Amino acid sequence: MLTSRLAVSMGCRLIPVKRIPSCIGLPDGFNPIPGRLWSKDYVQCDRNRTIHVLHCKQGYFSPGEKACVTAIKSGDGNQFCNTNPRILIRSSDHCGQYIDCRYTRRIGGYVKECPYPDLFNPDTLECGEFTKVTCGKVPEPQAPCSYEKNLCLDPYEKCTPCPERLPSCVGLPDGDNVFAGKIWSQHYVVCYKNRTKTIKQCSSGFFDPQNRKCSSQVGTDNIATFCSHHPAARIPNKVNCAQYYDCSNRNSIYQPYLHECTYPKLFSVATLRCEDFEQVTCGARTEPKAPLPTCGVDQFECDNGQCIQVTDRCNNQFDCSDRSDEINCVVKTVCPEGEWRCDNGQCLSPLSRCDGRIQCSDKSDEAGCHYNTTPRPGTYMNICHNQQNGRAPHPTNCAKYYDCSDKYHPVLQECPYPFLYSTLHRSCQNFEYVQCGQRYEPQAPCEFDQNKCKALDNKCEPCIERLPSCMGLSDGRHAFAGQLWTPKFILCHRNRTIEVTDCPDNKKFDPDQRFCVNPTIVGNVFDYCKHNPTAVLPHPDNCGQYYNCSNIYTLLGSYIEECSYPKLFDLSTRQCKYYTEVNCGQKSEPKGPCEYELNKCHTSDCTPCEERFVSCVGKPDGANSLPGVELSAHYVMCKDGRTITQEVCQSNYIFSPVSRSCIQVDKESLDDVCDKYPGIARPHPYNCAQFIDCTTKRPGFAVTKYIKECPYPQMFSTDTLECHNFEHVTCDKRHQPYAPCEYLQNLCSGTDPSCIECVERLPSCRELPDGNNPIATKLWSQSYLVCHKNRTMSVDKCTTGVFDPYKKHCVDDKKPSVCSMSSGLVAKGDNCAQYYDCSSPVTEFGQYLQECPYPQLFNDDTQQCQHFSQVECKSRYQPKAPCEYLQTQCIGVGCGSCGKSHPSCVGLLDGANSYPDRPMTPDYIICDHGRTISTEHCNTGLFDPSTKTCRAYSPDMINSYCRSNANLVLPSPDNCAQFYQCGEINHMTGSYLRECAYPKLYDASSQTCKPFTQVSCGPRHEPKAPCEYLQNQCHQDDGENCLPCQLRLPSCIGLSDGRHWHPDPGRITQYITCEGERTVAIDDCSEGMYFEQIVKDCLPLKYYSLLLAFNKGQDVCKNSLVSGVAEDKLTSSSQFGSGDPFSDYGAARGKLNNKEVMDNTGKTLIGAWVAGKNDVDQYIQVELPSPSLVRGITTQGRDGCCKQWTTKYRVMYSLDCKTDWKPVGQLGTSDTFFKGNDDENTPQSNMFDCPVIAKCIRVNPLEWSNRIALRFDLTGCSLDSGSKNNNALSTSAPTAVPMTTPSPTTAVPMTTSSPTQRATAAVTTQGPIAVVTTGQNSLSGKGKFDCITSCKGKSSGYYGACDDCFGYITCNWGITYKRKCPSGLKWNSDLKVCDYKSNCSIP
Repeated sequence: MLTSRLAVSMGCRLIPVKRIPSCIGLPDGFNPIPGRLWSKDYVQCDRNRTIHVLHCKQGYFSPGEKACVTAIKSGDGNQFCNTNPRILIRSSDHCGQYIDCRYTRRIGGYVKECPYPDLFNPDTLECGEFTKVTCGKVPEPQAPCSYEKNLCLDPYEKCTPCPERLPSCVGLPDGDNVFAGKIWSQHYVVCYKNRTKTIKQCSSGFFDPQNRKCSSQVGTDNIATFCSHHPAARIPNKVNCAQYYDCSNRNSIYQPYLHECTYPKLFSVATLRCEDFEQVTCGARTEPKAPLPTCGVDQFECDNGQCIQVTDRCNNQFDCSDRSDEINCVVKTVCPEGEWRCDNGQCLSPLSRCDGRIQCSDKSDEAGCHYNTTPRPGTYMNICHNQQNGRAPHPTNCAKYYDCSDKYHPVLQECPYPFLYSTLHRSCQNFEYVQCGQRYEPQAPCEFDQNKCKALDNKCEPCIERLPSCMGLSDGRHAFAGQLWTPKFILCHRNRTIEVTDCPDNKKFDPDQRFCVNPTIVGNVFDYCKHNPTAVLPHPDNCGQYYNCSNIYTLLGSYIEECSYPKLFDLSTRQCKYYTEVNCGQKSEPKGPCEYELNKCHTSDCTPCEERFVSCVGKPDGANSLPGVELSAHYVMCKDGRTITQEVCQSNYIFSPVSRSCIQVDKESLDDVCDKYPGIARPHPYNCAQFIDCTTKRPGFAVTKYIKECPYPQMFSTDTLECHNFEHVTCDKRHQPYAPCEYLQNLCSGTDPSCIECVERLPSCRELPDGNNPIATKLWSQSYLVCHKNRTMSVDKCTTGVFDPYKKHCVDDKKPSVCSMSSGLVAKGDNCAQYYDCSSPVTEFGQYLQECPYPQLFNDDTQQCQHFSQVECKSRYQPKAPCEYLQTQCIGVGCGSCGKSHPSCVGLLDGANSYPDRPMTPDYIICDHGRTISTEHCNTGLFDPSTKTCRAYSPDMINSYCRSNANLVLPSPDNCAQFYQCGEINHMTGSYLRECAYPKLYDASSQTCKPFTQVSCGPRHEPKAPCEYLQNQCHQDDGENCLPCQLRLPSCIGLSDGRHWHPDPGRITQYITCEGERTVAIDDCSEGMYFEQIVKDCLPLKYYSLLLAFNKGQDVCKNSLVSGVAEDKLTSSSQFGSGDPFSDYGAARGKLNNKEVMDNTGKTLIGAWVAGKNDVDQYIQVELPSPSLVRGITTQGRDGCCKQWTTKYRVMYSLDCKTDWKPVGQLGTSDTFFKGNDDENTPQSNMFDCPVIAKCIRVNPLEWSNRIALRFDLTGCSLDSGSKNNNALSTSAPTAVPMTTPSPTTAVPMTTSSPTQRATAAVTTQGPIAVVTTGQNSLSGKGKFDCITSCKGKSSGYYGACDDCFGYITCNWGITYKRKCPSGLKWNSDLKVCDYKSNCSIP
């Protein structure tokens, strides 16, 4: 609201008086000031009258509580911060939380939280130690899980529940305590004043919950409790060296779980097994030596020494407690009662014995039988009667005969197809030479029994589908029925199928020409695809292309498609695969990106391929500089002539073509590079005004030996490699300095004490308009700036007079002539709102000039500023609009249009009017005789210009307004992504409503859709998830097959910026990229890779099963990684006493638990690595045998001497052990400083909140005692699953797939438009991607297969399908959506993913 200034005459001074707020429409009592919610001021109202304007002594006035408060609810943060944009205040929800209005977090709005266990101190406005903060009535959190930062907030993200990670100490005594849920484990918690101080691990043994300390022994009374928490554990008996407790076997002849080694073995603490007594050290345990009494003659001795009856041996029951009585037992088949047993164990009916038919496979059912010598008529023996040669023809089938070798047991036989049985030759003969007579002559292959499927053989392919008939066909080649245009064809002769064969050399059989052809030859492809609409064929010449018969219209021509770079088409699988898995043979094998047609330009506005992609053809494997742009931050990673990735060095680094690595451009010497390229000049990779000059002879300000700076305001051109006018230089991503003081040449060097600071000598023109501008610190002086495109072109001075900051030119500073005759107030002749104060030569508005507060005018008669209605201006100009007053003019940086912030009422009727350029919004203005009395805001609803009142918002209200104002564009009052385009109906919504393309928002000031980071929504709802946009919802036209938006387009709400796994369990090879809680991309890992949430990157699929147990929260992967590493794999930046022949301080001495000893040569092996220098650039590094998951680190100081240890350090990790070094971070930070040691030998462990995958680990000491000394080990496990290629762990993901418009079956985008152009939105997604797990650690397929047939009554989620192992069901609000796993994979109901292992067995 504009405040008017009332003036009271007190001498010649004008006293501004604040406008009293109105209570009209407010309830009696205390109320916030309208338009100023959450301020320190508030009003007391009584029957619509303002009784008092009050001020909070402490805190702010709460509109909800109607009282002054010093802490506010988190939900009120946005409203509070709108009024108080620079304030910090305690949250009333939580003593560890506060509201920070200075900037908005990406999660939680303005609410921030102190790190555990700190609390927010309202006195210092900082997070402080909890013992020094008094919370008062605000709840005081004590447990780690009372802090939101430690909770699992994303239901789709795999996260170990907070209490399982961070146990509570509330109610526990100070000191060491048992870890809740992990009783009798290595873990325990250290407590202090109900806070969880730290979580530790016993270096050996377990934490005893009774004695509250680590112990390697478990008492007899505690063994049952111990075994209930460690069901697979084995531990020694602390008394007897031959006895042990086995928690997996409770049954014992001694006491529960207690077992004994067989004599004379002893139980080894090292291997946790019974070993030869000579290899076991008993220590304090009693070592038994005499044997136990042996078993009796009628007893069997079990392996553990137990005696049982001999008759209990091999009785199919376990009588020995170690189950050894049923080992090596011979199992004999016993037929059920009433059946006869063949010699081979086969069971038959007793009637089968000697019935003249062989039914036992070993013929034992007819052995030793005596038959009647006169066969019964019609039996097999009658057919063979009097047959001397051993064969008899079948009476009705010309292809069959009887083998009468044993005339009492004739066997029916069949000639091989297409032979027939000749009665003349009494053998099978060529069908062309056999006379069948009255016998039937079979011709088709499937008329022969030998070609038919055997009974109960469900896997047999029907004969007609394997062996088609030639009956009725001419002699020669013919197409295989039902398989046209395939390699298969048949050869026919006299109605017989002589041969079923395939075309050679991947050719196909042409059914019209009846011979084999190459289908990929143009002319054959069309006919082939007509009969094989789903077929995929290789391209005859190009190994990267193929024919897809399902898609005739392609960019490359009919049916021709191309693999994505650098994949090639694999002939065996008919799929695009990574180039290393494909053998191209004689075909052309494209290598460079621009050898792929789809990477080339196909439109006129396309950037040439060679400018977008770098070719690695002819380059060595590894990192290479870009051609022609050596000494830039960009480089390319090559492998086998392929461009794997195009990379950029981290900030302030450039790529050295000499070392083929990134080097610091400001610190490391460029000597080696410039020695190799002595004549080149290259742009500085990060500063557009600087360049690298290896000649050292080019003009410019020398920053370092080889780095120079162009004269201000010139920039360095990448085209000419020279300094030029900044208007002619394109900086791209290089930083573009604007102010003179951003150039090093203009700064004081420090050697000249008389140097005036740069900002005083050369003020900045940043954000100032072109032309003359005042200097902010020297208003109404002779000095002024000449600006051009944010650059300070010069600092000039007026030759006479002073620079007028309003008129922006030099004016006379002489005393006005009217003041020569007066020393008081004199009206200005041409402006009724201005006057001269002849007693004040220097004023805000110029020499002697003063101005009345808007909208007052100067009364020449009373010599006062008065209400405009009381002043007669006569010939003086009477200003009415606010912007006609100098006081509303903006001087300096950040000035916008005066009319937007101070609207004019000139030409408007008195009373309420729409805010100019803001129709149908809550804003309006109050006018009186062309003056803007105030700007107002509807408490609810919108200002309706037709009724000039605030009305409840409804779409019909705006649609009605749009019909009479066809050219207007209005923002949606309740949705920051939507707007109304009056005059143009949107067929999607049936109204004038439009929507910006996701994730853009509508900017009301520019009336365009802009990136969400550039738009302030104010009270309008700010949609973030893709499914909050109408364009991504299923619409009526999409039909029932439209998959709900939530299942297609995952949300990033509550997720941090960066990569996250896809929540759909069928898409583990996909990941989403989040920015500002928006889903900005859905990407695919390259083939053979999956997205691993632990490292937020793509990893080879072979690691999926290895990390699966860890991801499911199991306590695995906790091996020692450094102890077994070869000594030459430990290196360091330096070592103390280098070259000393009598002492070894080297990196190999840095293994945990190394002792200071003397070797057999007399050299002292120091008990730690000791650095040669004491500075923060030192490190010790280990190269692991293979990529490993690293979970934590343990350190010690130097053993045996000198009180040397490291107290603070950071950990770096890398996969290539060269350039790709990254810091290990903890929750909430990307670079963590870890606590080191307090003495020489006590191990200090730090587990990583975020484990890393690395080949090399580097420990960088930051603080130390006396001297840098360190011993260390790492906790984790190797990820090498047996592959010989340990370098396969590539974390490079393919180029991100931009969020483009989906198809109508996935999401129908809502057409959006700005006033000048249309935009479209949405996100592309693919079908579910399956995981193929490998290795022994897979958790797949263990439990019962859970499945459903319908989603009725089911909660939303993913389920197995009871009628299809190869698919799954997605339930959404009770609606059933059936979905398919990738080919060959089944749904795993245990893991809820498509997997190669499954417990599904549906036929």
